[in-house]
Amino acid sequence: MNAKNLALWSYYIGLAIVLATHVYMLVAGLPADQMTGHAVLNLVAAALIAFGWMKR
Repeated sequence: MNAKNLALWSYYIGLAIVLATHVYMLVAGLPADQMTGHAVLNLVAAALIAFGWMKR
């Protein structure tokens, strides 16, 4: 896998994480005990999106 392909995959995985966590939050609600997990997943997603954006 070359760097450009890795960047593209990272970008789309990051977007998928953000989309999935927010759809879950809207459909099922987000109890207080899941806030930390939601925040960590979105930070990982932000890092993947930034990596994909910078390496394009």
